[in-house]
Amino acid sequence: MGLFRRRPTGFEGGTLRGLGNLLPPLNRGDTLCLMTDASPDTVRTAADHLTRAGWHVTVCRAAGDSLPDPADFAAPVTLALGSAALRDAVAARLPKKTTFVCLMERLTDYLTLSPAGTRPPDRVFCDPDLFPAAEDPDATVLAIHWGMVFDRGLFDMMYATHTAGAVAQRVTGMAQDLLRAEQDGSPARDYLRFGSTVGDALSAVTEGELTPAEALAVGMLTEARIAARAGIAKTPYLRDLDGVLTFRGLPREVEVPPAQWLSALPTDAEGSVTLYLPERIGACAPHSFTPTQLTRLYGKENPR
Repeated sequence: MGLFRRRPTGFEGGTLRGLGNLLPPLNRGDTLCLMTDASPDTVRTAADHLTRAGWHVTVCRAAGDSLPDPADFAAPVTLALGSAALRDAVAARLPKKTTFVCLMERLTDYLTLSPAGTRPPDRVFCDPDLFPAAEDPDATVLAIHWGMVFDRGLFDMMYATHTAGAVAQRVTGMAQDLLRAEQDGSPARDYLRFGSTVGDALSAVTEGELTPAEALAVGMLTEARIAARAGIAKTPYLRDLDGVLTFRGLPREVEVPPAQWLSALPTDAEGSVTLYLPERIGACAPHSFTPTQLTRLYGKENPR
Protein backbone atom coordinates (compact mmCIF):
# COMPACT_ATOMS: atom_id res chain seq x y z
CA MET A 1 0.00 0.00 0.00
CA GLY A 2 2.99 2.30 0.31
CA LEU A 3 1.86 3.60 3.70
CA PHE A 4 4.77 2.63 5.88
CA ARG A 5 7.80 4.68 4.98
CA ARG A 6 8.95 5.87 8.40
CA ARG A 7 11.63 3.96 10.26
CA PRO A 8 10.89 2.47 13.70
CA THR A 9 12.34 4.09 16.79
CA GLY A 10 13.65 1.82 19.54
CA PHE A 11 15.95 1.65 22.54
CA GLU A 12 19.58 0.77 23.13
CA GLY A 13 18.89 -2.22 25.42
CA GLY A 14 17.89 -2.09 29.08
CA THR A 15 14.50 -0.85 30.18
CA LEU A 16 13.87 2.58 28.67
CA ARG A 17 17.60 3.18 28.33
CA GLY A 18 18.18 6.04 25.94
CA LEU A 19 14.69 7.55 26.29
CA GLY A 20 16.16 10.94 27.01
CA ASN A 21 18.32 10.75 23.89
CA LEU A 22 15.37 9.76 21.73
CA LEU A 23 13.24 12.56 23.15
CA PRO A 24 15.51 15.50 24.01
CA PRO A 25 14.06 18.85 25.12
CA LEU A 26 14.60 21.92 22.96
CA ASN A 27 15.60 23.82 26.08
CA ARG A 28 16.72 22.44 29.41
CA GLY A 29 13.87 22.75 31.89
CA ASP A 30 11.07 22.44 29.30
CA THR A 31 8.00 20.73 30.74
CA LEU A 32 6.95 17.26 29.63
CA CYS A 33 3.58 15.92 30.75
CA LEU A 34 3.83 12.17 31.41
CA MET A 35 0.30 10.73 31.20
CA THR A 36 0.35 7.14 32.37
CA ASP A 37 -1.46 4.03 33.55
CA ALA A 38 1.79 2.02 33.60
CA SER A 39 3.34 0.28 36.60
CA PRO A 40 4.97 2.53 39.24
CA ASP A 41 8.43 1.08 38.51
CA THR A 42 8.09 1.84 34.79
CA VAL A 43 6.90 5.39 35.52
CA ARG A 44 9.80 6.04 37.89
CA THR A 45 12.32 4.71 35.36
CA ALA A 46 10.86 6.83 32.54
CA ALA A 47 10.69 9.98 34.66
CA ASP A 48 14.29 9.46 35.82
CA HIS A 49 15.65 9.11 32.26
CA LEU A 50 13.68 12.14 31.07
CA THR A 51 14.77 14.28 34.02
CA ARG A 52 18.41 13.40 33.37
CA ALA A 53 17.93 14.53 29.77
CA GLY A 54 16.85 17.97 30.99
CA TRP A 55 13.05 17.73 31.09
CA HIS A 56 10.92 19.05 33.91
CA VAL A 57 8.58 16.05 34.18
CA THR A 58 5.00 16.34 35.43
CA VAL A 59 3.54 12.88 36.09
CA CYS A 60 -0.24 12.57 35.68
CA ARG A 61 -1.56 9.13 36.57
CA ALA A 62 -4.84 7.90 35.09
CA ALA A 63 -7.16 6.24 37.60
CA GLY A 64 -9.73 4.01 35.92
CA ASP A 65 -11.67 6.18 33.47
CA SER A 66 -10.42 9.36 35.12
CA LEU A 67 -7.74 11.24 33.21
CA PRO A 68 -6.34 14.68 34.00
CA ASP A 69 -6.88 17.16 31.20
CA PRO A 70 -3.60 17.60 29.28
CA ALA A 71 -4.63 21.20 28.57
CA ASP A 72 -4.24 21.90 32.31
CA PHE A 73 -0.50 21.44 31.95
CA ALA A 74 1.39 23.99 29.87
CA ALA A 75 3.67 21.34 28.37
CA PRO A 76 5.01 21.42 24.82
CA VAL A 77 5.19 17.61 24.85
CA THR A 78 2.86 14.98 26.25
CA LEU A 79 4.06 11.37 26.54
CA ALA A 80 1.35 8.72 26.91
CA LEU A 81 3.01 5.77 28.67
CA GLY A 82 0.96 2.61 29.17
CA SER A 83 -2.02 1.12 27.35
CA ALA A 84 -3.74 1.70 24.02
CA ALA A 85 -6.80 2.87 25.95
CA LEU A 86 -4.70 5.58 27.60
CA ARG A 87 -3.16 6.53 24.24
CA ASP A 88 -6.60 7.03 22.70
CA ALA A 89 -7.97 8.92 25.72
CA VAL A 90 -5.04 11.33 25.63
CA ALA A 91 -5.31 11.77 21.85
CA ALA A 92 -8.97 12.74 22.18
CA ARG A 93 -8.22 15.58 24.61
CA LEU A 94 -4.79 16.84 23.63
CA PRO A 95 -4.39 20.42 22.30
CA LYS A 96 -3.29 20.46 18.65
CA LYS A 97 -0.21 22.53 19.42
CA THR A 98 1.14 19.90 21.83
CA THR A 99 3.56 17.28 20.50
CA PHE A 100 2.06 13.85 21.16
CA VAL A 101 4.36 10.90 21.86
CA CYS A 102 3.35 7.40 22.98
CA LEU A 103 5.13 4.40 24.46
CA MET A 104 3.19 1.27 25.38
CA GLU A 105 3.83 -1.71 27.65
CA ARG A 106 2.29 -4.52 25.60
CA LEU A 107 2.78 -5.65 22.01
CA THR A 108 -1.01 -6.03 21.67
CA ASP A 109 -1.42 -2.28 22.17
CA TYR A 110 0.84 -1.51 19.20
CA LEU A 111 -1.42 -3.71 17.07
CA THR A 112 -4.67 -2.18 18.35
CA LEU A 113 -5.85 0.49 15.93
CA SER A 114 -7.26 3.69 17.41
CA PRO A 115 -10.87 4.71 16.63
CA ALA A 116 -11.50 6.48 13.35
CA GLY A 117 -10.80 10.19 13.54
CA THR A 118 -8.32 9.85 16.43
CA ARG A 119 -5.30 12.13 16.29
CA PRO A 120 -2.25 10.05 15.34
CA PRO A 121 0.78 10.37 17.65
CA ASP A 122 3.60 12.50 16.32
CA ARG A 123 6.11 9.88 17.44
CA VAL A 124 5.82 6.31 18.70
CA PHE A 125 8.51 4.55 20.71
CA CYS A 126 8.69 0.91 21.76
CA ASP A 127 10.85 -0.83 24.32
CA PRO A 128 10.54 -4.64 24.20
CA ASP A 129 12.00 -4.83 27.72
CA LEU A 130 8.62 -3.57 28.95
CA PHE A 131 6.71 -6.48 27.42
CA PRO A 132 5.58 -9.42 29.59
CA ALA A 133 7.85 -12.45 29.43
CA ALA A 134 5.00 -14.81 28.48
CA GLU A 135 3.84 -14.66 24.86
CA ASP A 136 0.47 -12.95 24.39
CA PRO A 137 -1.77 -15.03 22.07
CA ASP A 138 -3.80 -11.94 21.19
CA ALA A 139 -0.63 -10.16 20.05
CA THR A 140 0.50 -13.21 18.10
CA VAL A 141 -2.69 -13.56 16.09
CA LEU A 142 -2.91 -9.79 15.54
CA ALA A 143 0.65 -9.73 14.18
CA ILE A 144 -0.19 -12.57 11.78
CA HIS A 145 -3.36 -10.70 10.84
CA TRP A 146 -1.57 -7.41 10.14
CA GLY A 147 1.04 -9.32 8.16
CA MET A 148 -1.59 -11.01 6.00
CA VAL A 149 -3.29 -7.69 5.31
CA PHE A 150 -0.38 -5.25 5.00
CA ASP A 151 3.11 -6.64 5.26
CA ARG A 152 4.66 -9.89 4.00
CA GLY A 153 7.80 -9.20 6.01
CA LEU A 154 5.84 -8.99 9.25
CA PHE A 155 4.03 -12.23 8.40
CA ASP A 156 7.31 -14.05 7.77
CA MET A 157 8.65 -12.90 11.13
CA MET A 158 5.94 -14.93 12.86
CA TYR A 159 7.73 -18.16 11.90
CA ALA A 160 10.54 -17.21 14.30
CA THR A 161 10.60 -17.53 18.09
CA HIS A 162 11.01 -14.68 20.56
CA THR A 163 9.85 -12.10 18.03
CA ALA A 164 7.93 -9.67 20.26
CA GLY A 165 10.62 -7.00 20.19
CA ALA A 166 11.26 -7.31 16.46
CA VAL A 167 7.53 -7.24 15.69
CA ALA A 168 7.05 -4.16 17.85
CA GLN A 169 9.88 -2.42 16.04
CA ARG A 170 8.33 -3.27 12.68
CA VAL A 171 4.81 -2.13 13.54
CA THR A 172 5.94 1.05 15.31
CA GLY A 173 4.47 3.86 13.28
CA MET A 174 2.12 1.63 11.24
CA ALA A 175 -0.98 2.51 13.24
CA GLN A 176 -0.58 6.28 12.93
CA ASP A 177 0.26 5.85 9.25
CA LEU A 178 -3.06 4.04 8.87
CA LEU A 179 -4.88 6.85 10.66
CA ARG A 180 -3.24 9.48 8.46
CA ALA A 181 -4.08 7.49 5.34
CA GLU A 182 -7.65 7.19 6.57
CA GLN A 183 -7.85 10.95 6.97
CA ASP A 184 -6.83 11.20 3.30
CA GLY A 185 -9.68 8.90 2.30
CA SER A 186 -7.88 5.54 2.28
CA PRO A 187 -10.06 2.49 3.11
CA ALA A 188 -7.10 0.89 4.92
CA ARG A 189 -9.09 0.17 8.09
CA ASP A 190 -11.59 -1.86 6.07
CA TYR A 191 -8.84 -4.26 5.00
CA LEU A 192 -8.48 -5.33 8.62
CA ARG A 193 -11.89 -6.98 8.31
CA PHE A 194 -10.07 -9.93 6.76
CA GLY A 195 -10.77 -12.90 9.00
CA SER A 196 -13.00 -10.88 11.31
CA THR A 197 -16.18 -11.32 9.28
CA VAL A 198 -16.17 -15.10 9.60
CA GLY A 199 -14.50 -14.89 13.03
CA ASP A 200 -17.31 -12.73 14.40
CA ALA A 201 -19.90 -15.12 12.95
CA LEU A 202 -18.16 -18.07 14.62
CA SER A 203 -18.08 -16.21 17.95
CA ALA A 204 -21.80 -15.53 17.66
CA VAL A 205 -22.84 -19.11 16.89
CA THR A 206 -20.52 -20.64 19.51
CA GLU A 207 -21.84 -18.15 22.09
CA GLY A 208 -18.47 -17.01 23.34
CA GLU A 209 -16.72 -20.39 23.50
CA LEU A 210 -13.92 -19.01 21.32
CA THR A 211 -11.56 -16.31 22.53
CA PRO A 212 -11.17 -13.33 20.17
CA ALA A 213 -7.72 -14.65 19.16
CA GLU A 214 -9.10 -18.12 18.40
CA ALA A 215 -12.02 -16.73 16.41
CA LEU A 216 -9.74 -14.50 14.32
CA ALA A 217 -7.29 -17.35 13.66
CA VAL A 218 -10.01 -19.71 12.40
CA GLY A 219 -11.71 -16.85 10.56
CA MET A 220 -8.53 -15.98 8.67
CA LEU A 221 -7.93 -19.53 7.54
CA THR A 222 -11.57 -19.97 6.54
CA GLU A 223 -11.60 -16.79 4.46
CA ALA A 224 -8.21 -17.66 2.94
CA ARG A 225 -9.67 -21.00 1.85
CA ILE A 226 -12.62 -19.15 0.26
CA ALA A 227 -10.16 -16.88 -1.58
CA ALA A 228 -8.23 -19.89 -2.88
CA ARG A 229 -11.33 -21.72 -4.07
CA ALA A 230 -12.79 -18.59 -5.68
CA GLY A 231 -9.58 -18.00 -7.63
CA ILE A 232 -8.92 -14.71 -5.83
CA ALA A 233 -5.61 -15.75 -4.29
CA LYS A 234 -2.85 -14.95 -6.79
CA THR A 235 -0.25 -16.92 -4.82
CA PRO A 236 -0.60 -20.19 -2.88
CA TYR A 237 -0.47 -18.56 0.54
CA LEU A 238 -3.04 -20.86 2.16
CA ARG A 239 -0.31 -23.34 3.15
CA ASP A 240 1.78 -20.48 4.61
CA LEU A 241 -1.09 -19.28 6.78
CA ASP A 242 -1.95 -22.80 7.89
CA GLY A 243 1.71 -23.37 8.73
CA VAL A 244 2.23 -20.24 10.81
CA LEU A 245 -0.99 -20.84 12.79
CA THR A 246 0.20 -24.38 13.50
CA PHE A 247 3.69 -23.15 14.44
CA ARG A 248 2.19 -20.66 16.88
CA GLY A 249 -0.20 -23.20 18.41
CA LEU A 250 -3.32 -21.36 17.28
CA PRO A 251 -6.53 -23.20 16.33
CA ARG A 252 -7.20 -23.85 12.66
CA GLU A 253 -10.71 -25.27 12.78
CA VAL A 254 -13.79 -25.51 14.95
CA GLU A 255 -16.63 -28.00 14.90
CA VAL A 256 -19.44 -25.78 13.62
CA PRO A 257 -21.67 -26.75 10.66
CA PRO A 258 -21.18 -24.27 7.79
CA ALA A 259 -24.90 -23.53 7.63
CA GLN A 260 -24.72 -22.02 11.11
CA TRP A 261 -21.85 -19.59 10.59
CA LEU A 262 -22.88 -18.79 7.01
CA SER A 263 -26.30 -17.69 8.25
CA ALA A 264 -24.62 -15.43 10.84
CA LEU A 265 -22.59 -13.46 8.25
CA PRO A 266 -23.71 -9.84 7.78
CA THR A 267 -25.35 -9.03 4.45
CA ASP A 268 -25.96 -5.77 2.61
CA ALA A 269 -29.28 -4.49 1.24
CA GLU A 270 -28.95 -6.81 -1.75
CA GLY A 271 -28.30 -9.84 0.41
CA SER A 272 -24.60 -10.11 -0.46
CA VAL A 273 -21.71 -10.75 1.92
CA THR A 274 -18.54 -8.65 1.55
CA LEU A 275 -15.27 -10.30 2.51
CA TYR A 276 -11.88 -8.57 2.46
CA LEU A 277 -9.65 -11.26 1.02
CA PRO A 278 -5.90 -11.32 0.32
CA GLU A 279 -4.85 -11.67 -3.29
CA ARG A 280 -1.41 -12.33 -1.84
CA ILE A 281 0.11 -11.89 1.59
CA GLY A 282 0.18 -8.17 2.25
CA ALA A 283 -2.56 -7.14 -0.22
CA CYS A 284 -6.32 -7.37 0.46
CA ALA A 285 -9.34 -6.27 -1.56
CA PRO A 286 -13.13 -6.46 -1.03
CA HIS A 287 -15.13 -9.19 -2.78
CA SER A 288 -18.89 -9.77 -2.67
CA PHE A 289 -20.58 -13.17 -2.56
CA THR A 290 -24.13 -14.36 -2.31
CA PRO A 291 -24.82 -16.85 0.49
CA THR A 292 -25.36 -19.50 -2.20
CA GLN A 293 -21.92 -18.84 -3.68
CA LEU A 294 -20.29 -19.13 -0.27
CA THR A 295 -22.12 -22.38 0.41
CA ARG A 296 -20.85 -23.81 -2.87
CA LEU A 297 -17.32 -22.62 -2.20
CA TYR A 298 -17.14 -24.00 1.29
CA GLY A 299 -19.20 -27.14 0.89
CA LYS A 300 -19.98 -29.06 4.06
CA GLU A 301 -16.65 -28.64 5.83
CA ASN A 302 -16.09 -27.25 9.27
CA PRO A 303 -14.35 -23.85 9.28
CA ARG A 304 -10.60 -24.31 8.95
